[in-house]
Amino acid sequence: SKQNQFNQIQHNKFSIMVIIADSKNEAGAAAADGAYIDTTCTTDTHLTKSPSSSSTATEVVAQKFKTFVESEFQNASKEDIEAAIDQVFSPSLVIIAGGEERDLDFFKRTVVKACKGPMTMTSRINFSEPVNEAQFRTNWSLYVAGIKLFTVDRLLTIDSADSGDNFENTKIVRFEPVEGKTDLYTRIKQFFGLAGKDEVSIHVVAEKYRAFVESNTDGRPTASDLEFMIDDIFAPSFVIVGDNQERDLDFYKQTCLRAATAGFSANVTEVNIVNSQQFQISYTLVVNGEIKEEVQRSRLLTAKDGKIDRQEPYGDESKEVNARIRACLQVE
Repeated sequence: SKQNQFNQIQHNKFSIMVIIADSKNEAGAAAADGAYIDTTCTTDTHLTKSPSSSSTATEVVAQKFKTFVESEFQNASKEDIEAAIDQVFSPSLVIIAGGEERDLDFFKRTVVKACKGPMTMTSRINFSEPVNEAQFRTNWSLYVAGIKLFTVDRLLTIDSADSGDNFENTKIVRFEPVEGKTDLYTRIKQFFGLAGKDEVSIHVVAEKYRAFVESNTDGRPTASDLEFMIDDIFAPSFVIVGDNQERDLDFYKQTCLRAATAGFSANVTEVNIVNSQQFQISYTLVVNGEIKEEVQRSRLLTAKDGKIDRQEPYGDESKEVNARIRACLQVE
């Protein structure tokens, strides 16, 4: 359900994130090529089963990679983390990050830094699938504070020349983004470059709100799902400003429930962090009334203690369109 987007089970602390920063603070560079926001739940198995005597080289290495990505190294030493990397990746590893080729040393620095970062993060493999005898594709999700924010697609190439009979010595020699998944490089880089707790908090709130706004796009959430999301994101003192008046949280809940029932949906087009307490969001609202139309909406949201307590419009809006929406939802 949509509620699970905001209530994912958290692991103890940090699991290994192969997507954070290099030594020059290019946070997220190792993952940004090939990463995209995803608030859906996807599960598959393909190559993520336990290898057997009949397993292919790609199946064996995919399982090793899965174990590596989902491992927790928060209490491990730098030496132990690097040893785990050496079990999976070849000394001649080439990793494509930020459009550039990087080596194994860069990858090790990235992973070690990820384990010592300021945020509670976990990762989980969604699926792995073979491409050919020497390559497989893996898709995994990154959770920040228990919320699934990013999904990463990678194409991995193995050294088939060193396979042997049981493929124990077969390792990954190339690690690159899947074609067409490069649009969020800057956003992810900025997100993981944050250092302050307040900055992290406003980004997490913004992504929660994004998921909420789009929750009716791929399937209609239940009333209980919507209420859970609203209570999770918005403060009890929440105020929504519109048409020169202020309304409270109960009014907002009822409006959202009516919009979901009426078949309204939205797609976020832009999120802009203003400061540690505010962010702006723009989205396309699909109004399912007597006349189905798309309406552009922009909102300024203010958060306090991890929850949104004020929402107000910014930019020009048509009063006629607003009146049609209110009539459709039967709100004053």
